[in-house]
Amino acid sequence: MGISASHHNASVCIVRDGELCVAIQEERLSGQKRRGFAAADSNLSVPYCLETAGIAPADLDMIVVSTAGFTADNPRNDLRLNAQLCPIVHSTPHLTIPHHLAHAISSYALSGFNEAAILVVDGLGSPFRDLTADEKAQVARSFPDGWEHTSLYHARGRSLRCLEKHLTPDRQWLKANGTGMSSFFSFGAMYSAVATQIFGDPLEAGKVMGLAPFGRSTYEPNAFFFPSGREFVFRDEVTQAFRHPERWPNRQDDYKNLAASVQAALGDAVLDLATRLQKLTGSTRFCYAGGVALNCTINEALHGSRQFSEIFIPPAAEDSGVAIGAAYFGLWELTGEKAETPRLSSDTTGKRYSHNLLSQLASPQIFNVVIKPNRSDTLQEAAERLATGQVCGWLEGGSEFGPRSLGKRSIFADPRGPSMKAKLNTLKGREAFRPLAPIVLLEKASEWFEAEPPLSSPFMLRNWRVKPEAVRTIPAVVHVDNTARVQTVSRLDSPVVWDLLTRFESLTGIPLLVNTSFNIAGEPIVEDPEDAIWSFLGLHLDFLVIEGAIVTRSGTETSILDTIPSLTRINVLSIARGENGYHLVETMPNSASGIGGQSSLCRLSDHQMEILRLIDGKMDGWALLETIRTNSKRMNSELLEKAIVLLRRQRLISLDVASFSVNEAKDTPAETSLNRPYTDAEQ
Repeated sequence: MGISASHHNASVCIVRDGELCVAIQEERLSGQKRRGFAAADSNLSVPYCLETAGIAPADLDMIVVSTAGFTADNPRNDLRLNAQLCPIVHSTPHLTIPHHLAHAISSYALSGFNEAAILVVDGLGSPFRDLTADEKAQVARSFPDGWEHTSLYHARGRSLRCLEKHLTPDRQWLKANGTGMSSFFSFGAMYSAVATQIFGDPLEAGKVMGLAPFGRSTYEPNAFFFPSGREFVFRDEVTQAFRHPERWPNRQDDYKNLAASVQAALGDAVLDLATRLQKLTGSTRFCYAGGVALNCTINEALHGSRQFSEIFIPPAAEDSGVAIGAAYFGLWELTGEKAETPRLSSDTTGKRYSHNLLSQLASPQIFNVVIKPNRSDTLQEAAERLATGQVCGWLEGGSEFGPRSLGKRSIFADPRGPSMKAKLNTLKGREAFRPLAPIVLLEKASEWFEAEPPLSSPFMLRNWRVKPEAVRTIPAVVHVDNTARVQTVSRLDSPVVWDLLTRFESLTGIPLLVNTSFNIAGEPIVEDPEDAIWSFLGLHLDFLVIEGAIVTRSGTETSILDTIPSLTRINVLSIARGENGYHLVETMPNSASGIGGQSSLCRLSDHQMEILRLIDGKMDGWALLETIRTNSKRMNSELLEKAIVLLRRQRLISLDVASFSVNEAKDTPAETSLNRPYTDAEQ
């Protein structure tokens, strides 16, 4: 078992017989976006993984932890105190490895390579004292309490050798400067400082990437940093230009240019590091991980530089993926070798919910829907609905582990409609400038997009140019610079979605769909069928497909506001008012140690906090709406529905839906392409 004990995007995975068996982020189970935990904390991911793998804690051969945010010797990271795993009781070997080493292994182990150059770039990793002796020897400049932020490795077999490592000074990655833009001391922090200045959140790097093409680079890269020998020196020239607290959508022109500038600066840094790494290793194979590796524009520039003939970036390049690196480190320790494993080509590591599906959906917790059981014409009906402009929620197979929906927990739509992007961004509560991604048949990708070969992008980590003749045909997935963050789908790796795309192409001549994450803004991607139905209702999607069953609203005129919300029991320690709303912190007791601690629970906007305070377990949603409207005329039924769904997903409230029921369509279920056994080729 590998554990990413991180203050954000914590996760657990299990590797069995050399293969990735199951992996899950804590946020998908808790409903609290980017949820973190420490190694000693009880969590939802450990039992989820054990149950999915069909094993007990005593069956684990080794547990490996990689930490971030806390030092390895912090009592909260003492795995011996974990009441769920009890490694002392079960005599389970356990150890802790540095954050960047786990990142490096997570990419290398899944790449299919037996030798590679590896680059890790993020905001902040492990402290100097937790590094291996090999890593400490390669630090470019040491600080008394420095923490890693950039690392270069060379791997051969099961051996990883550190070639160069960069630290932040005295644990600082960001340093607040009053009300203005923060100073930064790492490449990940540089991007996060801009995200904080524009959007008020250091983890909104994806928004900065989406905004950058709207602007022009008005600051040279050396205004952010400059190389000095083996070191990088970070500068305050840009931060001094933003000494105000105004956030988007204010100062739009300034912020578009700032986003473009930091994107260009980060691109220069990564390409420079890749050049260094290639010269140090002479390798033609490149593995890349860390939060910065999710930047599709830079990833495409790496392909275009042709410094390496083969490049691999894992779908979970950010902190959740560290669990995979930890698990493979343990496997290699146990076996003494790196077994040959094929290159990862599909991100579907979660639990499958296909068994007894209808009985699960018929729970009293779900209401106001009609379920048409799995039929032979399910995919054809879905394709026909999409071709008429309907928007579809989609749950099929095990969930994705990484941060992007890749056809397992997705929202699909027709890319031809010029208003579809605005419609989906509005439905999800996203900013209007944010792009939507296409999911396209692998064999047809070259007909619609231009890119450096190979034209394969199974994890939506590349940014391709849309062919000029296609721009007007698929406007919903074309960004302002005529590029698209593409996901390709093969019949072998994703036969069901491949079949859907093929049927959609036969109807429209277009072998691709809009693919965006299945969630309401502020919540994680849905995990299970119950989450999917609530989000389907809250988002007002046209229909939902869950393992071949088509779900639609019933003819009864009911609403989420007909339910009665009640507060659930949580160990809230404090509620702090911050720049972007309210920050809830909870106690994290540990029954084995009694140490406990604090953990960020979630963030709530002003109106979400107001709703939470008014919930009394007696008023239904309509009464709640009228009460809120006495103070806020901007609140309407759709906004309140989305807020209620979000609060339920965050486990802050429960909903009494006793007056509603699920209706099963009278059609006789038939075996379909969604539930039949796969052929050998499809497997």
